[in-house]
Amino acid sequence: MEKHEEEEFYLKIDDIIDQYELVITIDYGHGLLTPKIINQIENKSKYLALNTQMNSFNIGHHTISKYSHVNYVCVHEGELRNDYRDHKNNIENLTKSLFKRINAEVIVITKGNEGSLVYDNNDFINCPAYAGKVVDRIGAGDTLLAITSLCFAVGMPKDLTLLIGNLAAAEMVATIGTGMKLSKINILKSIETLLK
Repeated sequence: MEKHEEEEFYLKIDDIIDQYELVITIDYGHGLLTPKIINQIENKSKYLALNTQMNSFNIGHHTISKYSHVNYVCVHEGELRNDYRDHKNNIENLTKSLFKRINAEVIVITKGNEGSLVYDNNDFINCPAYAGKVVDRIGAGDTLLAITSLCFAVGMPKDLTLLIGNLAAAEMVATIGTGMKLSKINILKSIETLLK
């Protein structure tokens, strides 16, 4: 990004960021989120949720460690392990280290068909994946991020937040593509079924 483009983007963010109670940032590592922009988003967001994604373009040089203050982080286990260059240590130790490093309030680690876990400096809660059938995994993590960001931003308990997020992700993987809308009725029915 050219300096004048960065400045223009910075000013646009500056004009609107304080209008929002929640800012969800998904960093794909394509250069749009420069250190200056990251600093601005971290310092001016009322509640900041973050996801960084590894892809073939950014593998090896794009990591979550560019961030230093985030309220909520949602990251896949493989991306966290890539950030630490550690594929052997248990995920809880890596999560605690990330928690301290980026001054987070809460972290969710997604683990594909093994579900996800949440940490908030007190304890870990694991939640299984609820997908009955998996047609297409694309969009599951983004769905979980969106739903859990809203829940955490309004102060919902972490166990309930993770349950709702995993149920929403399960609904997404049951269809091809990302065009399906989440159904409140389906989520409520899933919760009701689990409680029986």
